[in-house]
Amino acid sequence: MPTAKPDDARPTFPIVGVVSSAGGLDALQRLFAAVSPAPGAAFVVVPHLDPARASIMAELIARHTALPVVEATDGVRVAVDHVYLIPPNATMRLRDGTLRLTAPDVGAGAADSLDDFLVSLADDAGPRAVGVVLSGTGTHGTRGLAAVRAAGGRTFAQTPATAAFPSMPQAAIDAGGLDAALPPEAL
Repeated sequence: MPTAKPDDARPTFPIVGVVSSAGGLDALQRLFAAVSPAPGAAFVVVPHLDPARASIMAELIARHTALPVVEATDGVRVAVDHVYLIPPNATMRLRDGTLRLTAPDVGAGAADSLDDFLVSLADDAGPRAVGVVLSGTGTHGTRGLAAVRAAGGRTFAQTPATAAFPSMPQAAIDAGGLDAALPPEAL
């Protein structure tokens, strides 16, 4: 007879999913420069990355925070006060407090990967989920924020006036139900 997983097997701290696209690096650097050295949460960053190139985004973000910033690997369990960044040419989901990486679905667009991560965050973390949409084009992240909100989590967007590309945060605001729209350093 299979044994049930104990409730304490999943993280009990908030897990913050941060999605971005065009102009996202500046917003991410501003956000993490303002995060305290011990925020009591884990951060999972899912920007659009060029699938054919190695990324140095983890190093660029690490210059602006005291938190450990690492490129995620399949099966890594999220830890409090850490930042995990999706690697290029991967999709990422959260399951049982663990990051799961797979090859991208060639039929799905980049927008789907951002929303799909936030939906998995909502499913896994429920009211401990926090969704954040930063600079970018299109409506990426809007569907995912709706899932986070429906799961009892918190939702935020960058104020469009502070975004290099305001359509992603504006779409999130237009969809309604955000807890707040703020500049990155105030999120």
